[in-house]
Amino acid sequence: MKKLLLGIFITIFLLPFYFISAQNQSGYSLTATSKNSTITITLNSPPLSPKTVQPIVSEAKITTIPSNTSSPIPSIGEGLEQKSINPTGKTEWTVQLKANSTYYIRIIETTGQTKSFLTNEVTVKTGGVGDIYFNEPKFQKISTGMFTLSGSIDKTKHKETDPILLSTISVSAGFYDKKTTDLIFQLNPAKPNESGAYEFLINNSNFNQNTFYDLKMSFDSTNGGHNEHAYTVDTGKGYIIPESGKARDDFFDKNSYRLLAPIPGMVALLDPALCQLEQTRNPGQICDINAFLNFLLSLAIGAAAVVLVVRIIISGYGYMVSDIPFVKAKLKGNFIEALIGLLVALSAYLILNTVNPKLVSNDVKIGVVEFEVIKYVDIDIPEGGDLTEPISNNGSTPGFNCASGSKTNGFCMFGTIDKPKPTGQIPELIRFLESGYKLTLIRIYPNDRIFFTAEKGSDRKQFSTNGIGHGANGWAELGKGKEGDKKTPYGSYKIDRPPRKAPNQNTVMRSTRKDKNGVGYSMGGAVFNLNSRGIAIHSNNKNSQGNTAACILMYNDDLFALYPYIWVGLPVVIGP
Repeated sequence: MKKLLLGIFITIFLLPFYFISAQNQSGYSLTATSKNSTITITLNSPPLSPKTVQPIVSEAKITTIPSNTSSPIPSIGEGLEQKSINPTGKTEWTVQLKANSTYYIRIIETTGQTKSFLTNEVTVKTGGVGDIYFNEPKFQKISTGMFTLSGSIDKTKHKETDPILLSTISVSAGFYDKKTTDLIFQLNPAKPNESGAYEFLINNSNFNQNTFYDLKMSFDSTNGGHNEHAYTVDTGKGYIIPESGKARDDFFDKNSYRLLAPIPGMVALLDPALCQLEQTRNPGQICDINAFLNFLLSLAIGAAAVVLVVRIIISGYGYMVSDIPFVKAKLKGNFIEALIGLLVALSAYLILNTVNPKLVSNDVKIGVVEFEVIKYVDIDIPEGGDLTEPISNNGSTPGFNCASGSKTNGFCMFGTIDKPKPTGQIPELIRFLESGYKLTLIRIYPNDRIFFTAEKGSDRKQFSTNGIGHGANGWAELGKGKEGDKKTPYGSYKIDRPPRKAPNQNTVMRSTRKDKNGVGYSMGGAVFNLNSRGIAIHSNNKNSQGNTAACILMYNDDLFALYPYIWVGLPVVIGP
C-alpha cells in the first residue's frame, strides 16, 4: 500500500514537468534580428509532412513592455500578419518599427476558442536613424508684422543605411517667453519638400514688438528619427541666436566689436538689442555704447572722489608730521584746495539733483534712429516673376502710372490691400467662402480661364475668372516641361507652403530668378507657391497681363481677396 501511495505521489508531482517538457519539446522557437529600424522575425518549427495539418499562427504580438508568459494573453501591442506554418520549418515576418527602441515579441496560436503561447517571448532592440541633421535656421524680418522661419534638412550627413524619407519628417516650433518660459505660440508641423527645405510664415501680431523669445525646434520622423535645438529670436531685428556652443560664439563675433584689451566687466561692444539680451542674463554687463558711457561716468565720479579724499589725507598727514614752515604752509594749501574741490563737487551734485534728478542720474543714452525702407522681398522661386518687370537691388521700377491713373513705386491695385476689388466671379466666390464653404480646387486651363471649386458638405460651387498671364513660350504638355523653357507645365500640383503677401503697397515680391545683369523680376503683391519645379501663382507691379518664366499671373486684387482662404495642400491642376 505504501508503495502504491508513493507511486501516485511521484506521478502527481512529476506530471507538470512532463507537460512543460512536452511544450518545450514541441520544436517551436522564435528569433528576431534588427537592422536599423527593421525587424526580421523567424519562427522555427520541425519540418511538416504533407499529410500534417499546418497550424495557423493567429496572432503575433509585438509589445513595448515585457510580458509575463504565465499571464493571460495580452491585447496590447502591434499585430503581425497571420500566417500558416511553413512546411519547410521557417516562417518569417518583416516589420519596420521605431528606431532606437526595445520590443518584446511572442507568437500566439489559436485552437478553437482557446489561445495559447506557441513560443516564449524574445527581446529585440532597433537601431537606426538617430538624429536628424539640419542646417541652422533663419528668422527673417520681412517687415513690421511679418517674419519667415526657414531652413533645411542636411541630407549630406545621413548615411545611406538610414531609412529617412523626407516626406515623413515634420518640423514644429514653439515660442516661449524668456521670463516665464510659458508657451505663447506654437507653429503647426510642416513637412520639408523634396530638397529638404521647410518654411513657416509668422505674423508678428502673435508677439510683442522688440522682444526676445525662446524658440525650440523639434524634428521627428515616423521611423524614430529625432533632433531638437533651442534658439533665441528677436522680433525687433529678426535675430536668431543659438543658445550655446560655438555657433552662439560665432554669432556674437559677427555682431560685435571685441576689445583688444578687455576692461573689467566688459569684453565686447554689441548691438543694443543683443546687449539687452546679455544684460537679462548678466545684470550690469557692459556691452554697448550706452553702458560703456555710463561706466565711464561712474568711473570718473568715483575716481574724482577718491583722488580728492586721498589728497586730503596725504596733505593732512604731511601737515601733522612736518616741522618745516614752508612745507607746512604748502600742505595746508593743498589740504584746503582738496577740501574745497570736494565741497564744490558735492554742492554741484546737490544743486543739480534739486533742479532735476535726471541731470545727475547714471543713465546716459544715445538714441538710435532706425529707418525701415523695404521695397522688395525676395521669394525663392527659380522660375518666378514677370519677365517684363525687372526689379533692381535699389528697389522696384520707380514711378509708373497704374490703370487708375495713380503713380506708384510699388505695385498697382484696383482697390487696396485691405479692401481689394477682385475681378470676374471671385467676389461671389468670396461671399460663399465667408459663409463657410471651403476652397477645394483651383483648375487652370490653357485658354487663360481659371475655375475655383468651393464645397460645403455635399454642396459644390464653381466660379471662374480670367488668368492674365502664363509662360512666355506658352504651355508644356504633361511630362514634357523643362526648367528654363519659359513654358507653364501641365500637371497636378498642390500649394506647398503658406501663401505670402506684401505688408504694404510699396513692397514688391521679387523672384530669386535673375536676368543677365543680376536683377530679379516682379511677382507683385502676393504669391501662392506650387510644389513643382519652382513656379507659383502671382501678379506683377502693373497689375496687368504679362509673360512669366513659367508661372501663372493673376490680378493683385484677386490674390489678396483669395489670400485668407488658400491652405497648404490645396490641389491645383494645370492643363486642358
